[in-house]
Amino acid sequence: MELAIIVGIIITFFLAFILFTKKDKNLADKILGFWLVVIGVHLFLFYDHVLSQNFQFPLLLGLELPMPFLQWPLLYIYISVLTNQYNPNKKLRFLWHFLPALLLYIYLFDFFSLSIEEKISIFKAIFRTASKPV
Repeated sequence: MELAIIVGIIITFFLAFILFTKKDKNLADKILGFWLVVIGVHLFLFYDHVLSQNFQFPLLLGLELPMPFLQWPLLYIYISVLTNQYNPNKKLRFLWHFLPALLLYIYLFDFFSLSIEEKISIFKAIFRTASKPV
């Protein structure tokens, strides 16, 4: 499973690189490229914190938790642009869809302000209790 996630990370960033270096990019290409970067970062953080549990980048602990709330708004905006339902005059209407992720980052601010050792101990305690059989 770890190999599949590593391959997924590589493919995601490769596709984003192809989209960003493409000539004659439209708005849908830019949104899809940004979305692929978000997916790649999410996969990387998931791999580093959840699967490997070696915490190579402890400063980034917890950043992956609200990232699923970024996927659906990006999908919505991407499809809106592809189907010509995107109105550039009403950009703020699309920003409301990112509110759950923003609220979750605000809620996790106290966790982000903890020391690295405290973050690691919290994550290890979560994984210890989550891996116990019921």
